[in-house]
Amino acid sequence: MTAAGLLAALKAAGDGAYRRYGSPATLDRVACYQGYATGWTPPGEGPGGGILFHYETATGTWRPPNVGSGGFCEGYAAREIADHLPGCSW
Repeated sequence: MTAAGLLAALKAAGDGAYRRYGSPATLDRVACYQGYATGWTPPGEGPGGGILFHYETATGTWRPPNVGSGGFCEGYAAREIADHLPGCSW
């Protein structure tokens, strides 16, 4: 998954996530692992922090269930997965 792909998924989420997460123009520091990904809003864009994405195989789409500057994966991704995504700690 690319930063552009995750940004497109964020914009297409349909639940207001793009606006709620600060309407970033880009994402950086993208990392993926076993159906999960994180992308970070660059400094000066939005509230700052990381956005967790989960790939839904039934719909073939990435969805952003949570955002934060730390611990934003807790309750959304198993610890074994979070350990492989920088900044996605419990």
